[in-house]
Amino acid sequence: MCFTSSDLVLVTGANGHVGSHLVDYLLRDKVGPRVRGAVRTEKSAEPLQQTFKRHVESGRLDFSYVPDMTAPGAYDAAVKGATHIAHVASPLILNPADLERDLLRPAIQGTVGLLESANKSDNVKSVVVTSSFAAAFDPFKGWSSDYTYSSRDWNPITYEQGAGREATKGLDERYQGFLAYLSSKKLAEEAAWKYYHSNVEGAKGKGWSFSTILPTYIGGPCVLPLKGEVGVDGYSFSQSKITDLARARTNEGLVDDFPFWIDVRDVAKSHAQALLRKEANGKRWILACGKARMWQLARSIQVQFPQVGMNVVEETDRSFDIGCDESLQGLGLGEWIGLDEMVKDTIGPVVEKL
Repeated sequence: MCFTSSDLVLVTGANGHVGSHLVDYLLRDKVGPRVRGAVRTEKSAEPLQQTFKRHVESGRLDFSYVPDMTAPGAYDAAVKGATHIAHVASPLILNPADLERDLLRPAIQGTVGLLESANKSDNVKSVVVTSSFAAAFDPFKGWSSDYTYSSRDWNPITYEQGAGREATKGLDERYQGFLAYLSSKKLAEEAAWKYYHSNVEGAKGKGWSFSTILPTYIGGPCVLPLKGEVGVDGYSFSQSKITDLARARTNEGLVDDFPFWIDVRDVAKSHAQALLRKEANGKRWILACGKARMWQLARSIQVQFPQVGMNVVEETDRSFDIGCDESLQGLGLGEWIGLDEMVKDTIGPVVEKL
C-alpha cells in the first residue's frame, strides 16, 4: 500500500513538529504523492519553503493559507483536489485567558470544519486527525498503577468542565494545569467522530475512511531550521520538557504527569499509514514507544551526554500503563524508535548550548 503520483495529501499545521515531519516523510517517497501544506500565513510557510525548496520548485509541494480555522469554509480551498487529508493543526494553549474562545471552540470548530470541507469534495479517500492520548486518559483516575489504557478509553471531562463552568471534583492535582488542554483534545476528537458517524460513515458515493492518532509526549529531531541563540525556540512543548530537564541537570523536584513518549518520526509514519491502510478505518490509534519517567529520561541524557553533568534521582512509585501493540501491528510500523534514540536526537543538535 503506497501513495501514487496522482495523489495529493493535504497536511494542516504543516509548519509544526509533527506536520513538518509528515511533509518530509511523504516527500521522501520518490514516486509520489504531491503534498499541500496548510498554514496560517505566508510567513509560516517560509521555513518549509526553505527546507523543501527543490520540491516547491518542482511543484510537488504547494501551500494553502488558513488564517482562521474556525471561519466557515476555512479549509474549502485547501481541500480542493486533495485525495488524502492529515489534520494535524490544533491550538496548544495551556493557560488561555478565555477557555472557550481561545481553546475549546478553535479546537472543536477547526476539526469539524475540516471534516465539513472534506465532505464537500468528491476526491477525498481518507482523513486522519491528530488527537492526543489526553483524549483517552482519565485525569480523575490519575496516577493509578493498576490500569492499562487502550483505544477504547475516553477522557470523561465534559464541555462544561472544560469551559470552567462546572467543578472538577476529584481531579488529580498534577493535571490541574492541563485541564484546558485535556478537555480540548477530548472534545475535538469526540466532535470529529460524531460528525463522521452522522454524515460520512456508510454514505453512498462518498464514505471516505476516517481514523484518529493519539500520541503521548512527542520527542525527536526537528525537520525545520532551529531558531534562537540556543536553537530551541522552535522546539515543541514536548521537546522542551527534555531540553528543560537537561538544563536543570537533575530530575529532582520535577513532576511526572504522562510518563510515556513516542518519537516524532513514528508519529509521522503512523499518519501516513492511517491514510493508506484499510485496517485503520474507523479506529483510534494510541502511540507510545515505552514508559519513561523523568528520572529515566535523565538517565538516558546522563549516559549519552555525560558533558551535561546530569544528576539522576531514581523513583520507584508505579504509574498506569498503555497497551500499544494494536497500533504497532495495525499500522504496520514494525517496531518503535527507542527512547534512547529519541532522547539523543532531541538533545544532540542543541546540547552544546544548553
